[in-house]
Amino acid sequence: MDREVKPRRPYEGAARQARTRRTRAAVVEAARSLFVERGYAATTIEAKLADVTAAGATVKEPVRDVGGVRLVATVTDPDGNVLGLLQDR
Repeated sequence: MDREVKPRRPYEGAARQARTRRTRAAVVEAARSLFVERGYAATTIEAKLADVTAAGATVKEPVRDVGGVRLVATVTDPDGNVLGLLQDR
């Protein structure tokens, strides 16, 4: 099965880039409002996760403990960008 396959072209459409910018802005605004409302230290990773998913992200990896030192979670925005959430203990 030696058939020639066209190389993948990069997908960099203007609409996709605009959606990515809007999603990032929504995620940043969600975090900012939590920090203003509760203070940085009092904002839990669970609250951050709830707000970014409400802003359009989906959970890729739920909150987990890393060596008893920090909590981490990973989300994916609607365009496939992966974002990490961290909380030191």
